[in-house]
Amino acid sequence: MTHPSDLADATASELLAGYRSREISPMDAARAVLRRIDTCNPRLNAFCLLDPDSTLAAAEQSAQRWARGAPLGPLDGVPVSVKD
Repeated sequence: MTHPSDLADATASELLAGYRSREISPMDAARAVLRRIDTCNPRLNAFCLLDPDSTLAAAEQSAQRWARGAPLGPLDGVPVSVKD
């Protein structure tokens, strides 16, 4: 898989290809996104509510499903942000 050096820049397709090939895991993607938010949010103030513990717990559960070859659906493990 060819993917960006920073998984926070990866597309959903790139992440899913990495999960399928086991080159990366949803945990890798979640950590990359959380690092990006930590770096940029003080300047951008784009996120008002973060729950890193729940994010990492959900990513771990997704990683376990991918390891079993049983993702919940076509986007299992792809990080998502919700704008209100």
